[in-house]
Amino acid sequence: MTPLIPPAHASVRDPESACSGIDLLELAEASPAGAWERVRRIDLGRWIPRLTAALVLLGILFRLRFYLFNRSLWFDEALLTVNIISRPFDALVPPLQFHQGAPLGFLALEKAAIAAFGTSEYALRAVPLLAAVAALLLLFYLCRRLLSVEATLITVGLFAVSTGQIGYSAEVKPYSMDAAVALLVTLVAIPAAATLRRRDLAVLALTGSAAVWFSYPAAFVLAGIGICLAASPLRRRDWVRVAHLAAIGLVWAISFAICYLITVRPIARDTFVSDMWADAFMPWSVSYWTLDWVLGQSLGLFKDPVGMTLSGLGVFGFLAGWAANNRAWRLQRWILASPLAVAFAAAAIHRYPFDGRFLNFAAPAVLCIVGVGIARVADLSRLKAPAIALSLVALVFLDPVRDASFLALRPQGREEIRPVLDYVRQHELRGDAVYLYYRTEPAFTYYSEQWKDGARLQTAKIVHTHPGGDLHGQDELDALEVMNWNDRSAAFLRALDELRGQTRAWVVFYHVRVRDGVNDERWLLDQLDRLGKQRDHVSFPGASAYLYDLQPNPALQTG
Repeated sequence: MTPLIPPAHASVRDPESACSGIDLLELAEASPAGAWERVRRIDLGRWIPRLTAALVLLGILFRLRFYLFNRSLWFDEALLTVNIISRPFDALVPPLQFHQGAPLGFLALEKAAIAAFGTSEYALRAVPLLAAVAALLLLFYLCRRLLSVEATLITVGLFAVSTGQIGYSAEVKPYSMDAAVALLVTLVAIPAAATLRRRDLAVLALTGSAAVWFSYPAAFVLAGIGICLAASPLRRRDWVRVAHLAAIGLVWAISFAICYLITVRPIARDTFVSDMWADAFMPWSVSYWTLDWVLGQSLGLFKDPVGMTLSGLGVFGFLAGWAANNRAWRLQRWILASPLAVAFAAAAIHRYPFDGRFLNFAAPAVLCIVGVGIARVADLSRLKAPAIALSLVALVFLDPVRDASFLALRPQGREEIRPVLDYVRQHELRGDAVYLYYRTEPAFTYYSEQWKDGARLQTAKIVHTHPGGDLHGQDELDALEVMNWNDRSAAFLRALDELRGQTRAWVVFYHVRVRDGVNDERWLLDQLDRLGKQRDHVSFPGASAYLYDLQPNPALQTG
């Protein structure tokens, strides 16, 4: 007997089109509506974990690619590198030269790396690279414990392709270490928060007490987590648990106090550093500018260091993630977000800059909350409006994936001083003079040591010598940084006077200062053009060199 209703797998044909063999079910699935129906049928639970693992691998490859590109040291790296190489380990305690500071644990690892592998950029950047890879793997593990597979994909994927994180992986600074340490402490804190077992609390106490020696912002992570862990026992008046947590807090406090006295206090007292980062502190006067600062820094956080070009979309994802209604998530979101709140409080009292790379420790946590929010919105719209779900996820990943791919295909240095100095070295003749713009000297010190005596620049008229000066006191670089323009320009003119009469004088620029509409490089070139004639020029991103003939020119003098 023929069934009245065809089975689900049967083909439905229009009698009039039977002869043509057109399958109406195939037509329906080929239509846009049918395509979205196939999207709804995709087994996300099967494919998303595989895609997430692929993104982790891709993130590691991106970091390795940029590390192997071996860009030149940029200015901040050069300042810290001179300290790491020139000082014995017992002299790495702040204050360091050039107002530099880094956690003692990070500096110890850097010293170990150069002792084992030499003083090349590869050796110096090995520790940040390993920390960056560790941060990516720790975030993957953390997300698998806390988040859904969809939220894990978004969080880990955005962190993997973030150009900021890729950059920090090849930079002689502790920012990738900050993220790795924050994630490690958070991973240890999650089971401790869930169970409050003595073993978990003991591990958390030891981890936290060590963390502050490898990452300054770890203090914010510990403070935020401590508040979250203590909230519930205090509310229940569970004084036994409170006593256990107080003991952990005491261990952390002792470790941090010792760390602060030895390594942090000299930096905190450095008015040069606090003045330099004044814009990253919240204005104390309550006014429109206070609100403007709060909004600006909050939105800027999603661009740098979180890595979302569309910061408004990041804010939307963060709010949607925060609003997720899940009992376990209520505590977990506070554990993730509270360190950032503590850092904000420190910025409010002018003790820590709330800006960019200094907040990299919080980037993974912010991305966790954003990932929950984006996944939540996409899941709510997937069945009824799959186009919205796909568009939202595509929009989140579009710019980061494009930028990371471009960086992998065409990596570019930030301030390429090495090829500039190498060009001067290759084209220099005996008797040439070399004038270094004052910010060039730390990088020049490093690279001239790398090339050794036989390959050094043969002559160098260096007017401002910093590496050979007092390692603990203020040097001329500091003085030039704080001078007003009239005094600084006078100092430049005195330096140029020493080059008068030179038939071949190289002038090298790097990390050029631009302030109040004055570009030091352009101003100095204008002066040189009045004194002589340019003979050669080489330029790379962030660095350049010019060869001038500065013999007296009668035509210019009479003109």
